[in-house]
This record gives sequence, structure tokens and C-alpha cells, in this order.
Amino acid sequence: MKISSHVEKREPLFELAERGDLPRHQFIDGPTVRWIESNRPRFGVTKKMQLPTREDVERFIPSDNWFVDKKLVDSIHGLRHIIRVIALSALVASKYSYSGRIENLLAAAALHDIRRENDKGDSKHGLHSAQWFRKNIAVVESRFNIKLARKDIQSIYWTIALHELPVNALIKSKNYARFKKGVDIIRIADALDRYRLPKIKWWLNEKIIGCRVASGLKQVAFDLVVKSERRYLKGRSGAQSVLENFI
Repeated sequence: MKISSHVEKREPLFELAERGDLPRHQFIDGPTVRWIESNRPRFGVTKKMQLPTREDVERFIPSDNWFVDKKLVDSIHGLRHIIRVIALSALVASKYSYSGRIENLLAAAALHDIRRENDKGDSKHGLHSAQWFRKNIAVVESRFNIKLARKDIQSIYWTIALHELPVNALIKSKNYARFKKGVDIIRIADALDRYRLPKIKWWLNEKIIGCRVASGLKQVAFDLVVKSERRYLKGRSGAQSVLENFI
């Protein structure tokens, strides 16, 4: 596999993860992508799922300037992860008959990790991202070509803020009760993209997210990670490496 000029050679993430020595900022590499492929789960018989259109996904891509640090745009919680979560959120919403405003859901997906400061736990990154959104509503409306009423702002804010919380903390939140369907969808989509992480025990865990996930969604998510990360390593930009999966 040809390594792109925009990807520095580093010790493979999966080896660093194995010995518990991952850095604060983590970037994908060829050996780790091959390790992910070699550990492909058994998904069983699944039905083909219709991915969202490229236009629908591309509309909600956040600006690089919205990240805490531009170097984080290409990290494992950066732009590629966010674009996949946007797409997976649309897919999960369709699968589970989401009746809310889809633009709110995709905006929350687009913003859920933008104020992360590192690729480790980074407690309260959801809250920090939600707070950034509330201070920059006009910028978000312009970028996403969307007009947000007060109820839309509340929905997006709480979906972002709550997405990282464990189930035992979520169920104590009155705002989770108000926006449960949207929060659950973002949590599922976010967890589906965990196939990019360099340790199997960190991959999607239904007990942790508190939701059952269809096998077909898991297969789509796994393939999306592998295909887009391959493209990125071959020289595509972060956005293009993911967008080329959609028509």
C-alpha cells in the first residue's frame, strides 16, 4: 500500500494500543488498516442498505477551522470520522424510522467531536462541542444552509452534549428523555465507526451504547472505514476519501 505524502510514517497504532502506549493525538497508518481488515467480524447474512447521497452528506461537512487544532482534522476523531458519522446517522435514522427533523440530526453528527482536544477519553468534549455550536449558530446556519428555530437549537445542542455520556448518566438526564431518539441515533452512528480504532475491545459494544444494532449497519460501517481509510492513505483528501463511497 502506497503511503501518501500527507501521512507521516509512525509506529502502527494497533501495536501502540496493544502495549497501552497510544499518544494523545492518533493518526491512521497502513499496517493498522491492514490489521483492521484482517480482523473483519462475521456479520452473517445481511440485507443491502441504501447509503445517503453524496450531496446530502457533503452539505454537512464542517469547516476545518471549527476544530480545536487544525492538526486534529486528520486524526482518528477528525474529519473522516465525522463525515462517516454523518452518513451513518442518516442511514440509522432511515432504518429506525426517525420522525424528527433530519437536518438537526445531521448537524449534530457534524459537530459532535469538533472541540475534541485529543484522541483519548477527552471527558466533556460533547459539552464543549455543544457550547461552541451555541456560540456560533449563525456560522453553522450559513455553512449548512439551514435555518434554526429555538427548538432546533435545543435539539442539536443536547444531542451533541449528551452523545458521549454512559447509559447510567444518560437515564438521569431530563434532556435525554426529551431528545432520546436523536441522541440514540448519534450514539449508534458514532459507535458504528469505532471499527477504525486499533483494538477490537474498543469496537462497537451494544451494552455500552444501550441499543441493539442491525448486522447490516455493522457491515456497512466496517466497509466504510476500510474503503475510506485506504483511499486516504493513497493520497485522497480527508473529505474525498469518504465522499467517494456515495453516489
